[in-house]
Amino acid sequence: GGLPGTPRELLEDVSALRAYSHRREDEHDWSMEDSAESLLSEWGLPAAPPSSDDGSPSSTTASSSFLDKAWSDLSGGESQRVLLALALSAKPDVLLLDEPTSALDEESKRRVEGSLAKITRGGDGGGGGRSCAVLMVTHDEEQAR
Repeated sequence: GGLPGTPRELLEDVSALRAYSHRREDEHDWSMEDSAESLLSEWGLPAAPPSSDDGSPSSTTASSSFLDKAWSDLSGGESQRVLLALALSAKPDVLLLDEPTSALDEESKRRVEGSLAKITRGGDGGGGGRSCAVLMVTHDEEQAR
């Protein structure tokens, strides 16, 4: 019982709703897609498949982007990072997060926390230079500090 489809399909739906709400029905908000891909790459989920020893793309990766994988094919940590990247790509003014790094390893957690810290200061953590207020719920005492 997870989400149907792929992250890209959800992103396209959100982008279409944003365009409609801004009376840009004929425009696709590619900046949301670019922003999400950039964040995913920064967080260890690159868009391009890993290269083989000879430099050619590896054939073991079925898709070139985590946005194109079915939700059911993503691990818990991958799903967390993809959903957070999609949320940040919408350039919100406020972001409410509930345990956003609970399924991540320490390195991934550090990367995501760094991006969240940047956007609260107006840096480019997917917010395009805009600052975003972040309210995060966590049971991790170290993270709360």
